[in-house]
Order: sequence, then structure tokens, then C-alpha cells
Amino acid sequence: MNAARPPFSGAARPARAALALAATLASLGVLGSVAHASEPAGVRRFALVVGSNDGGADRVRLRYAVSDAKTFSAVLTQLGGVQGGDRILLEDPSRSRLLASLDELGRRVAAARKDHRRTELVLYYSGHSDEYGLLLGPERLTYKDLRQGIGRATADVKIAILDSCASGALLREKGGHRVAPFLVDDASQISGHAFLTSSSADEAAQESDRLGASFFTHHLVSGLRGAADVSGDGRVTLNEAYQFAFQETLARTEHTRSGPQHPNYDIDLSGSGDVVITDLTQMSSILALDAPLAGRFFVRDSADRLVAEVQKTSTGRAVELGLEAGVYRVAFTERGVIWALVTDLPSGRRVVLRRSMFSEDGQVVANRDRGATHNDDAAWDAELPPGRPTLEALPEDPTVLVDVPVERPVGELEVVGVRLSLLPGLSLMGPGEGQLVDGFAFGLIGDGVTAVRGVQFTSVFGMVDDFILGAQVAGAVNISGGWVDGAQVAGGLNLASGFVRGAQVAGGLNVASQDVFGAQVAGGLNVAGGYVDGFQIAAGLNIAGDWVRGAQVSAGLNIAGDVDGAQITGGVNVARDVEGVQIGVVNIGGHVKGAQIGVINVADTVDGVSIGLIPIMSNGYNHLEVWGDSSIYYNLGVRLGTPFLHFLLSVGSNGLDGGSRCVMRLGGGVGTHAQVGPLYVDLDVTGHGLSGKGCDWSMYADDEVLAQARLTVGLPLTDALAIFVGGAANGEFALEDYDLPRPLLVDQDTTVAPGWGAHFFGSFFAGIRVF
Repeated sequence: MNAARPPFSGAARPARAALALAATLASLGVLGSVAHASEPAGVRRFALVVGSNDGGADRVRLRYAVSDAKTFSAVLTQLGGVQGGDRILLEDPSRSRLLASLDELGRRVAAARKDHRRTELVLYYSGHSDEYGLLLGPERLTYKDLRQGIGRATADVKIAILDSCASGALLREKGGHRVAPFLVDDASQISGHAFLTSSSADEAAQESDRLGASFFTHHLVSGLRGAADVSGDGRVTLNEAYQFAFQETLARTEHTRSGPQHPNYDIDLSGSGDVVITDLTQMSSILALDAPLAGRFFVRDSADRLVAEVQKTSTGRAVELGLEAGVYRVAFTERGVIWALVTDLPSGRRVVLRRSMFSEDGQVVANRDRGATHNDDAAWDAELPPGRPTLEALPEDPTVLVDVPVERPVGELEVVGVRLSLLPGLSLMGPGEGQLVDGFAFGLIGDGVTAVRGVQFTSVFGMVDDFILGAQVAGAVNISGGWVDGAQVAGGLNLASGFVRGAQVAGGLNVASQDVFGAQVAGGLNVAGGYVDGFQIAAGLNIAGDWVRGAQVSAGLNIAGDVDGAQITGGVNVARDVEGVQIGVVNIGGHVKGAQIGVINVADTVDGVSIGLIPIMSNGYNHLEVWGDSSIYYNLGVRLGTPFLHFLLSVGSNGLDGGSRCVMRLGGGVGTHAQVGPLYVDLDVTGHGLSGKGCDWSMYADDEVLAQARLTVGLPLTDALAIFVGGAANGEFALEDYDLPRPLLVDQDTTVAPGWGAHFFGSFFAGIRVF
């Protein structure tokens, strides 16, 4: 009995395993960093990418604006030459935060101009808007303010892309005029701006549950990945991308309830040539649709996300798509029949899909307007195409991934029910190359086959060259050159070069060079070259090369790209962006939306709370203060954290001459901040140790405890300087093991009862704050 053989079978299983491990470690970069496309010489591109699902209380909350932003951000870093440090990704930001981020990128652009022949600034926004501006929760950023913010940047080329309702109204502001769209490559000299919008000034921008994205961004990203490369030179210009997104968006929205959606543009540039937005040669993995193929092709990744959609004709050339290495399902319709395949796209490979590789796999678009109110029925209705009276009458959506991966139809496999062997190549059933075990395989010491649909059990090591549907159990080592839909269990090492849907359990090390859906559990180290949708649990180290949706739990170190869930460790957490929580001794993140809880917290931005002894944020509430208090005269302190919750560390003394009445103070606390017109208010609760052994820090010891509740009112004088005054309610408490005749902060003229235990008094203070 023969079965279809999956593609990409290696000639030598050990070599395949070694290459898989190398690809895994290479995909991790520098401990979890995502490799970015190299920038062309002389050009440096910066990007501000914004997604906002929240348009205010009277607007339908969007589902895909934030994920659209992440998708667009990914294609810029993978194919668009934007380095990680030159990109800012914002999720549901406030008006002030968006403008502050735009100004921050403007400063970076100004600093880069002297070292680069051309600088470029790309702004992308996905979310709600109306005819007046962007809707950011309860706030509005007017188009005028947005254009002024873009105008403050000194980039040679400025590109703004708005995917939101009525975004075409941006083009009615002064400052540009419509001309034929042309942009520039590295060899050309050009300056000016290009503004693209997903809809005209009086149209709704729609998102689709079928696509899991907005129509415009979905087709724009598909185009940037290569579908829009009309010239076939491996590069996609903004002109090509816009034309592709315009045609596809208009075609796919003609029969929706909200009606056709017309993307728009405003170009005001001087120069010649085309701006290259993406370069497919920067992506090491290419999926190519062979020239004779024709139809509408849907490409989904192993997480069932639709990553590209291409309408292809059978004439001309192959269509190439730059994608991350992984497992993809490609489907298309031909004369009413759905054809599909599942294929590996190895790192560094160009895989060509031909008609013979597909097998027979034997509608209405539900859309939501980006700007619709809760009372707008058009936001949720779907319009049936002519002749399709009911949803049930529609054909199966070819983009839906079936529960069990489709077996990849290339070549032929010999199917055996039971396989017994001593070592790989020493078996009564012959060599395992070209065999699919549909049942049970046993190796006394080890065994190797092409594919398993059942169980492979070996006392030492087991190798499967292509895929496993079931389980691989070994006393020491499991190796799968393809994907695993089930489990790998070993006393030492698990290695899978495809995706894992299920579990990898090992006493030592787990490695999966692509995605993990389920769990990796190891006594030592977990490594996933793609992303983890589930758990990584290890006694030592967890590494996820892309992002984690679930949790990383370890005793030592967690490293991930983006985290949507939790990182929990007794040591160090490292992530690019976090939506959830980091709990560890040291937490390091880029943008954190949620919480950091630890001793030392480090982040670029925090939208939530940072609870730690030393919280450090580039956009945080970080200040140095010097003040005098009526009870302790000389004080120095720092505030670190967020305005909502920050931490204070301070020292003080009521004398500088080392006299016998000199008292030293050391302590800290927590505070919260509010802005009241031109003034600010801080409310703090602090605790300190007091030492009465003179002003010699080498003699410091806690003789008493000072508790304070402080109210501070400040006035900023410049961006870097403020003055403040305030008052404090103080409680001075004697320690049980130290007998002082009177409180340290009470003057000699004040009468104190013998055996005092607590003394309460008020004080006032004034000082300066340095930003």
C-alpha cells in the first residue's frame, strides 16, 4: 500500500537534525532577538506603528486594529529594512503618547541625518477615526495636529498610512496635492511626503472576521510580501503596493453591507525613481507559486492565520512571497473545486509549489466598520452575493485549516503497520527511508523512518525524517526533521525542526525550530525558534525566538520576542514587548502593557504598573530631587516608576559637621502623581531608619523608625527643572532593643514623657526637581 509522501525529505537524517538545530539557534539571533532585514547603504528608515481598537464609548470596539499593526510592523522589520531600535509599536495609546513617540522618532531621525544619505519616516495607524481626526479612546488627534507632528520630523521622505474610517479627510488638509504616485529607491534623490489612506473622506474602513484583519491592511501586507511585485524584480515599491491594495480592497468590499471602499493617496514629492518598501531578497525563505498556477490562493501559517492572499493568472511568471520559515497551508479554488496542501518552508530555502503537489480538499464576508457606532447596523451585517440566499449554501471557505494537517502529496511512501529494528538501517522491514509507519515502530537501540502515524518507541534514540502524527518515545533522544502533531517524550533531548502541536517532554533539552502549540517541559532548557502558544516550563532556561502567547516559567532565565501572557522566573525575564505580566528578580522589556513585578524592572515604556525596588523606564516618572525639611535639613532622593505608581529612594541628614546631634536617615516608599493644570501633585507614603550616631555613614545603625505621609505641590519651570513645596505628617517610633531617652528629631526644649514609644509631629519642606 502506498501513501502520498510529504516534501522536503532529507537524504540523511542526522544531517537533517543537525541542520534543524543550527536553524533553531540561528533563528534565535542574540538570545531571542528577531533577525531584521539589512538596510540598504545610505538609507535609514524609522517607523511608528500604531494600533488602537478603542475608539471611545460610542464606538464599536475593533477586533483587529492592534493585530494589524503588529502584522505591518513585522513585514517592515522582516522585509522593509527597519531595525528594532528604529521602530516604535504602540497599542491603544493616548493622544499625548502618540505625539510624544512621533517627536521621539523625529529626534532619532535628526541624529541619523548626518550619517545617512537619506532618512525615511513611516507612520502607520490602524483604528477608529472620523472626518476630523484619529479617535484614541476618549480622545481625538486632529488631522491638522497629526500633519504638524509629521512635519516636525526632518526625514527626507515621510510616508503615512492610515487604515481607518473617513481617513481620506487627512488629504483635505493643507500641505500637499495629488499627483501620480511615484517614490524612490536608494539610488535616487527625492524628498517630500506620501500619505495613503484606506478609504475616502466619507467611507467606512472595514475589517473582516474571515481575514482576521482589515481588508486594506490584509491586502497591503500581502502585496508587500511579494504579491504586488508586478515587475518581478524581487522588490515592492510603494506604487506597486498601493495599486495592489486599492484593487483588492475595492474588489473584496463591493458586495459588503457597507459598500465599496476606495483607498486614496496624496503625494507631494520631488525627485525620480520609486521608493522600495520591501525587498524579498532580505527574506531567506521564499514560497513561490509556479507560473502555470492560476486562481485565488490563500496562504495560512501553522496557527491558522491568513498571512497572504494572491489572485494569480496562469500566464507570465511565478509569484514569490517572502515569509518566515514555518509550516503553511496553501489552498485555492478551481472550477468550484478546492485544492490544498500543507508544506514546510525551511529557513534559507525557496520552495516552488506546482500543480501536481495539490490534492482535492473535497461567501459571505462578515465585516465591521472602523468608525461605526453601536447603533450602526452596518457595522455587523453581511451582504449575500447574488444567488446565495443563505449562509449555509456557501461553499467551504478554503482558508480554514482542518484539525489534522493535510499530508503533503509529493512522491510515494511505503506504508507499514508495524516496524521492528535494532538500529537505523538494521531492520527486518528494510531501511526506514521512504516508509510511513501507520501503527507501531520499535527500535531495540534506535530506529529511523521517514514518517510516523502512530507511535515510535526506542530504548535510546528515535529519528523521524519528516513528520509525526502521534508520539515519539525514547530513553535518551528524539529527533523529528519535520513537524510533530502529538508528543515527543525523552529522557534527554527532544528536537523538532517543524512545528509542535502537543508536547515536548524531556529531562534535559527541548528544541523546536518553529512554532509550539502546547507545551515544552524540560529539566534544563527549552528552545523554540518560532513562537509558543502554550507553555515553556524549565528548571533552567526558556527561549522563544518570536513571541509567547501563554507562559514561560523557569527557575533561572526566560527570553522571548513578544509576550502575550506571563513570564515567571526566580531570575531574569527578557522580552521585547509584553502584554501581561513579568515576575522575576530582574525584568527587562520593551513596551510593557500590564505589569512588571520584581526587584529591578527595566522597560522602554510601561502602560500599567512597575512594582520593584528599582523600576527604570525611558518614558517613566524618573526624577532626582533635592530638598530641605524642617526636621531633617538636607535630603537627596530619586523617583522611579510610572506616574500612577512609583518608588522613592532617599537619604538625609540634619547636619553636615558630624556633631553629636547629627541624625542620618535612609529609606524609601511609594508615591502617586497627578497633573492639576500647570501644577503637579505627588502623594507619598515612606518609611526610614534613623541613626543617632553622628554624621558618619560607617557608623549607621537603625536606632528609630520614621514613617511619613507627604503631600507635594510642584511647578515645572522648564522641561528639566521644577520647584516644589509640601508638608508631611510624621511618626517617630522607638525600637524595642534600643533605649533612647528622647526622640532623635525632637529639640532639647521639648518635654518628652519617660519611656516614650512613639512621637507624632508635622513638618514642611521645599526643594527642586531635576528631570
